[in-house]
Amino acid sequence: MPPLSAYAAATGDVNFSVGDKFSSFAEVEEKIDRYCSANYVKLWKRDARTIQAAKKRVGKIAAGISDVLKYQTVKFCCIQGGKKFTTQATERCSSTFKKDCPFFIYVAASKAGAHLEVRSLSLGHNHDTSEDLFKHLPQQRKLPPDLEEKAKLMLELEANKKLVRKQLEKESHKVVTLKDLHNIVTKAKSHTSRNDLEATVSMLRDEYGASVRLLVDKKDELRAIYFQDEAMKASFDEYPEFLSEYRKAQIPCVVIFVLSMRLKHSSHPELEIVLNVQKGCR
Repeated sequence: MPPLSAYAAATGDVNFSVGDKFSSFAEVEEKIDRYCSANYVKLWKRDARTIQAAKKRVGKIAAGISDVLKYQTVKFCCIQGGKKFTTQATERCSSTFKKDCPFFIYVAASKAGAHLEVRSLSLGHNHDTSEDLFKHLPQQRKLPPDLEEKAKLMLELEANKKLVRKQLEKESHKVVTLKDLHNIVTKAKSHTSRNDLEATVSMLRDEYGASVRLLVDKKDELRAIYFQDEAMKASFDEYPEFLSEYRKAQIPCVVIFVLSMRLKHSSHPELEIVLNVQKGCR
């Protein structure tokens, strides 16, 4: 809950009534925030006209309005009410919180332009306003930038999503869903270039000291990237018969081949599998 300002400390009230007056829009916002926290609701500016727009529209009539009021008129609605925006037929279907909730608070500048005042309101909702539902609202679940970056890093390292969610909830004191984690991954992928070949080659060479070779076809289209870092080069020098290591399977399976070299009549050496050990494979 936001700290009390001199205004809030003086009034000590989070409720709205017709005739309430505010010397600045910042005071309106502060009381809106406190009202939302106390009543487990989320409001948004459904309709608004700034002072600058009003001065262009009505000229001298709005000339005396103080700039600290910011708006000539502003209507706050519940996020489950207000206007439903229409979508094109080609757009995907998506869920919505909107339930035609009738809640609103209409605030307008006084005729003298010295303050904002509540002109009309309807504080009733047509839906539940419990604390649990409030915590599950997307706006309340939003993580701060530092925790979102931390979540992205953990997910990139393929950490267990349920453990990541538990840790984020502990640090943020917010509800975190698996869908939130999925959205973080999707957002990260959308900001990552998947076709920056020059950057990839530079990273392999500069950061990992790797030797890189590109395989292209007759149309000069990339077919494969071959590379060896220093550790790979050392392993290859020590064990030239070592072909590959496969560690992508998420199963406790170990396969060991023991090879023996022998010479045939042609004096050309050949490798022969003399022992095959499989452990944990099904």
